[in-house]
Amino acid sequence: MAETNKSPLCGFEAQVIVDQARLAAEAKLLSPLKVWAVATASGVQIIDLDTDEHRRRHGQPPFIKSGVFSFSEHDSFTAYVKLHEQSGRTTLYANREAGTIEAVLDDHAAGDQGRGEESLAGWGRHRARLSLTPTTAWLAWTAISGQPLGQLEFAEYLEDHAADIREPQAAQLLEIATTISATSGAVIKAARRLDNGQVQFAYEETIEARAGQAGTLQIPQRIVLGLSPYEGMDPFRVEARFRYRLNSGALRFTVLLDRPDEIQRAAFSQVLTKVAEGVDLAILHGAAPAL
Repeated sequence: MAETNKSPLCGFEAQVIVDQARLAAEAKLLSPLKVWAVATASGVQIIDLDTDEHRRRHGQPPFIKSGVFSFSEHDSFTAYVKLHEQSGRTTLYANREAGTIEAVLDDHAAGDQGRGEESLAGWGRHRARLSLTPTTAWLAWTAISGQPLGQLEFAEYLEDHAADIREPQAAQLLEIATTISATSGAVIKAARRLDNGQVQFAYEETIEARAGQAGTLQIPQRIVLGLSPYEGMDPFRVEARFRYRLNSGALRFTVLLDRPDEIQRAAFSQVLTKVAEGVDLAILHGAAPAL
């Protein structure tokens, strides 16, 4: 009997056999964190069951806390940080120019160098951010600081912001603004003849101003305000220079705040102190690492 010749498998048939073998292979656990290696027709696929994407797809909570939670007052910010801070991992970053304090609750942790331990990297995805909000009064007074206002405009402004005035009394300052009258006069101080025969005069302009119905109210050179740079804070004592000018028969008033930037810095430092005491954490001055 003649021996039957068996032809070798063609390429297509061989590939089918290989694919079936791969599909029959069992998935293997590569680590305790539920990372699996699964054989597929296209090769070995790595599946991590503890990723946030996988857990959300199956209706499970994220593996790690994440998100940026925003607050406008330091008491709420402090309470949240105390609730979620991680020992040795939470870092606070203060940015004075932006008026913000950011807590990275799962920041990097430093190892024990004495034992040769390396620093442990954190996710840095769970954060709380305090963005201090300037008060309406602070914005209003800093906006007009150094800006001349007409008599009627200034009187209306005082009516709207009387609660911020400490010295003199708001009613007295309003009466001064509404009843002040001023006259201007010029006194010749010197004269000299020029080479071309003309005479040049030097004169000094004087302005006499009276306020009050009887013209006896004293016009202050300085006023005192009570202003809170940020919401949720007690007012600061803010001193300001009070000026008036007569220009073409019209009076104009100017309030110039004394060093408002320093007052704002002091207010921010006060917030830093309260936050540091509340959470018992050091605060670094600078910007938090980007997400």
